[in-house]
Amino acid sequence: MNNSIQLIDNFILFNYYSIIDEELKFFKKGSIPMIYYPNGIPCFEANCYMLEQVKLSKSQKHRGGSLRTYANNIYHLVKFCFYNKKTIPSFSSLNDNLFKEFINSLIIEVDPKTNQRKRENNQVIKIGRECIKFLFFIQKIYKLQYFIGTDSFNAIYVFEKKSNYANLRTKHKNKTYDHLSFPYKSPLKRRFPISDSKIETLKEFIGNHNDKALRIRNLCLIETLEQTGARRSEVLLLKVSDVKNALKSTDISPGLKIFNLKKLFDNTYRYIPVPRIFLLNLNSYIRKYRTSIIKKLNIEDHDYVFINHKNGKPLSPDTLTTYINSWKKNSGVTGDAMAHMFRHRFITEQLKCILNDYSNKNPEVLNELLTNTELLTLELLEWTGHSSIESVKPYVHLALSDFIRKHNISDLFTKKASIKLIIEKLKALSKESSQPDISNELNLIIDLIKIYENLND
Repeated sequence: MNNSIQLIDNFILFNYYSIIDEELKFFKKGSIPMIYYPNGIPCFEANCYMLEQVKLSKSQKHRGGSLRTYANNIYHLVKFCFYNKKTIPSFSSLNDNLFKEFINSLIIEVDPKTNQRKRENNQVIKIGRECIKFLFFIQKIYKLQYFIGTDSFNAIYVFEKKSNYANLRTKHKNKTYDHLSFPYKSPLKRRFPISDSKIETLKEFIGNHNDKALRIRNLCLIETLEQTGARRSEVLLLKVSDVKNALKSTDISPGLKIFNLKKLFDNTYRYIPVPRIFLLNLNSYIRKYRTSIIKKLNIEDHDYVFINHKNGKPLSPDTLTTYINSWKKNSGVTGDAMAHMFRHRFITEQLKCILNDYSNKNPEVLNELLTNTELLTLELLEWTGHSSIESVKPYVHLALSDFIRKHNISDLFTKKASIKLIIEKLKALSKESSQPDISNELNLIIDLIKIYENLND
């Protein structure tokens, strides 16, 4: 996180005064970012905006959650105004030309290490949209007139951009605002899952670590990413009690409780069916190493499974990313290998399992799935923890592509067309069966039936 953005942990926000209980009631929140100007002075408006997002129930459950992203995005505008304070003494001094300059500064900024553009167009647009929301907030708290809006007479003119991003909780399309200075969107990068060979290479490298406790913990980390499809933060929020409760189940594939960082119908948790042997591996690590480390350090047990073996504290998402980058580099894995690619793999593999299941048991439903991907998407959502159908569609398309290649769907469709023509021909011949000379037609029917049987194998 940027040095000018610091997380306040165990944040508590006043809610209301209870007349019945005669006491103050508070929101008990997780972590919330506090934003500072480059000179170290807190930015009043930016921090008020963060509080507004808390009241709107934006995620800040783990290391700031979505709030951290919002804070990082609007900090670009905070910094821009600070370094141009002679021209922009306050946020309300911004106008259309100054906002264009701000967006242009994001576009042309160069990373000194690589001498390449620091951010792609899509990232610039994302930052710009969040800053527009922030400026609407500025307009509201200071009761400004004609500061920002969709009418051309506003100091900052924006236009409404209708998004195709449908949220399952609100069940309506979200509004977003764009500005004429925004660059064209960059082509979307296709989401490829991590390959089996890369996973095996990583596991082999981890398995050669001299410290057995670290070796077992790191293998369990990889297995958790692989078997649950959870986000990296969700993996690190896994608790010992969750593992033990799952092992109590008599199901062949017990449901493991996974924390939802992205709310789905306001559910805090989802349950992922996992192999029992995976749970036993986790439990073995907990019993043999994790518990003894906590006792040896004489610290309060926080119940999180994955810990730093030196201080007993829960691992952070950034630490997990550092581990995976190190394992990738030292194991010789080429190309991309990151925590989220395990999630891509889990989702596409689950989709392929669903498709295979339908192809074996219910071909009619498979036909519907191939033409209506919404059914596939809805079936998968409860396992992935996505709150939007649109977020899952790229995985659906990738899984369908793999399934079609594997099962040669083009041949299947050709066979179906052939069968349809054969049936039509049989019906036509049956009408002619009352004619005296039907030997040729009967022979043709027999041949057609044989062809039909071969095609139907």
